Amino acid sequence: MIQQPLRIGMMLCLLLSGSLLWAQRPGQDPNMHGPGHSFPGHPPTPEEREAARQRIGITVQQQGQIEQMVTDSEKQRRDLGGQLHALYQQLGETYDSYTFDRVQEKDLRKKITDVHWKLLKVHTETEERLRKILNQDQFAKMRAEMRSHRGDRRSREPGRGEHGPGPGQPGGRPGEPPPG
Repeated sequence: MIQQPLRIGMMLCLLLSGSLLWAQRPGQDPNMHGPGHSFPGHPPTPEEREAARQRIGITVQQQGQIEQMVTDSEKQRRDLGGQLHALYQQLGETYDSYTFDRVQEKDLRKKITDVHWKLLKVHTETEERLRKILNQDQFAKMRAEMRSHRGDRRSREPGRGEHGPGPGQPGGRPGEPPPG
């Protein structure tokens, strides 16, 4: 399954819409957070938003463009995520049936793959739009801010952090001794 690129895309959008450039939706409860909400935690204060904007060195106009970009891509991702959820439910039902329909299963796998491809395309388009809004220096500062925020969050959240070692690395596969 294609999870890592989706996580990267989500992180970009969460950071831009959340900690760096929070844009509260009309009627949204500011205390709502977690799954299904723009930022997993409290929204930053206007002072924190302004400080982040200044650290990155973007204008208020650029901030507005980024917020609109994030809103647009977030809507697309939510729509596609809903499609994925429904397709995975159908696939599960197909697997639950003793009379396994191989043709239906293959069709569902293709549809799931197509939706994942569309999600990756939304991520790529968002990255391209971001580079049209920011200059190279602003982009580098924003990425550094994102890395800093991501590291801070990982240290606060139990069970979150860097992924473990890959195959061939010490501890990379259960039951295998480290190389060397």
